[in-house]
Amino acid sequence: MKNVEDGLRDIYANGHQNNVIDKMQTRKRLYELVEYEKYNSLDEKIYNFSTEGHE
Repeated sequence: MKNVEDGLRDIYANGHQNNVIDKMQTRKRLYELVEYEKYNSLDEKIYNFSTEGHE
């Protein structure tokens, strides 16, 4: 969390993230850490449904 704080301070001070991009987590790595594919699979079962035939 210290790195997050430092990064946010740098962005605030400079108005951009250009100086910390190399230290930032990629979306790919975030998805790996939170096992996004498992969540997305569950999410699709819940929200991508049809009411056809259930009137």
